[in-house]
Amino acid sequence: MRRGRARAHGYSLLELVVALPIMALAFGLFLGSTSAAKELRQVQRENTAVIEEARIVLERMRNEDWSEVWTLYNAIPGDDPGGAGTAPGNRFSIAGLAPPGGAVGDPVGQVFLPAFKHPSLGWQLREDRTDTLLGLPRDLSGDEQVDTYNHAADYTVLPVVVKIEWQGAYGPRELTVHTVMTEYRR
Repeated sequence: MRRGRARAHGYSLLELVVALPIMALAFGLFLGSTSAAKELRQVQRENTAVIEEARIVLERMRNEDWSEVWTLYNAIPGDDPGGAGTAPGNRFSIAGLAPPGGAVGDPVGQVFLPAFKHPSLGWQLREDRTDTLLGLPRDLSGDEQVDTYNHAADYTVLPVVVKIEWQGAYGPRELTVHTVMTEYRR
């Protein structure tokens, strides 16, 4: 009779030996899932900032005067409509993000547009260049021909790639957006 009463008031040593490792395992799993959730939140914050900035860059390009989009966002500072170095250019930063191996505030994003440096004629927007990133060769002027002329003044189609590379909280990350802009006529 005494044994039954004593057992009703506590746990045996064997029950504790079995329960403690199970509780420790459950606590470890809980801590692991909490840590994973924290990492996931950080990655999601980075993804949101990067996707939003890519969208903003493309919207800015769409809101520009169509005839100046190529000169405003290419990598050539000397052809900027307002004078050298006055255009947004092809590089941009995102607050709080650093490029792999760089410092916060350095450009992490780049806009790629078709551009070719002719040895004697300088930079040109050419249809006949092979560029798999931008899907060239391609008819950019809408004349149903791929030719060797400079179409910087008469393009109606403009392939655009926005690429963002940054040092994420858990390693190097990258986002690439491919699109084709076309002239909107009212």
